[in-house]
Amino acid sequence: MLGMTQTDLAKLAGISTTGLNNIERGIPDPKASTLRALKTALEEVGVAIPM
Repeated sequence: MLGMTQTDLAKLAGISTTGLNNIERGIPDPKASTLRALKTALEEVGVAIPM
C-alpha cells in the first residue's frame, strides 16, 4: 500500500532487513526500542498508528 519494500522500511527504522523479516515472521521477541523505531518510521511516511 505504501510502495515500500522491507529494505526501505528497515533502512528508515535503522534496523537490518533480516531483522525486520524475522519480526514479520514472529521469530524473535523484538526489543521495545526496535518496535518504537518501526512505529516512528511508519508514522514518518503517513501511517496512523493508534496507541
